[in-house]
Amino acid sequence: MNLAVLSLLSQQKEHERWLRDRRSLVECRHEISRDTSFPSPSSRVTLYRIVSLDETFSIPTVLDASKLFYEIDQVAVVAAIKAVKNQVVTASFDAAVFAAPARVEDILRIEAGVSEWALRV
Repeated sequence: MNLAVLSLLSQQKEHERWLRDRRSLVECRHEISRDTSFPSPSSRVTLYRIVSLDETFSIPTVLDASKLFYEIDQVAVVAAIKAVKNQVVTASFDAAVFAAPARVEDILRIEAGVSEWALRV
């Protein structure tokens, strides 16, 4: 066998080991994704804000996605703190649905909450 084939086989084995090591994490994420319960009312947070011109980036008048995800993270932190009444670190969220680009002067509504499943962990 030549060196390129050996390298490819080595990479494939490394990837298979990586997948095996993370299988439990993937199974846990599948369980979380099946949770259709609504967020605990005590943890719900809603933020309304207006998109400003200084939040646009490569496309004029369209909100830069990194700014939006920052806002989402901030709202998620507040929801998590309300739910556990302690300091937290946010790691993920379940879904992001973008019906259309957010443009300058659009009003955004960002909602967050901690699901009942997460409170059991």
